Amino acid sequence: MLHGTSHGFAKRGQCLWHVFDLFLVVMSTVDVCFTILHSTSDIGKIAIFRIIRILRLTRVVQLLQLKEFKDLILMIRGVLFGLKTLLWAMVLLILFIYSVGVLLRVTLGPEMSFGCKTVSDRCSTSQVYVDKHREELFSSLYRSMFTVYRCLFDGCSAVDGTPLVPYLMNVYGWWVGHCFQLLLCS
Repeated sequence: MLHGTSHGFAKRGQCLWHVFDLFLVVMSTVDVCFTILHSTSDIGKIAIFRIIRILRLTRVVQLLQLKEFKDLILMIRGVLFGLKTLLWAMVLLILFIYSVGVLLRVTLGPEMSFGCKTVSDRCSTSQVYVDKHREELFSSLYRSMFTVYRCLFDGCSAVDGTPLVPYLMNVYGWWVGHCFQLLLCS
């Protein structure tokens, strides 16, 4: 039959796909025969045929060679080639978050505490607030990076949900507000 008059059967390099289809049909037939002849207690011996059933999914690849799926193939290739760009964008973002996290850890970490527990002549409300949340926001590099991440994507709020930038501006000056604004705009 393969060598006969069926010219359309082995057309355009499809012969290997037809051999693969024939293999799947033969294995499925053997699987059905084993299932009928043997009991379910012999599952270990026929498990290989169950695995071969999964190979039937590879027949979908054959469909992707049709002209109708040309646009789908182009979209998939575009996504795959775009993954490299996406990966480098993520690396750049992580490096940026790391750099700003190190800066915040060094400048606003627990070592820089004012020692303010309550509002007094020496301590303002902002200083008490910053000291109260300093441990949760800037105590380690990881926490500083997480604070930067939240400022980039979640509105730069403290742990209790209040805006962080006005308190930091009151304590450290206008430059902190501009730095955080630059952080949000970049």
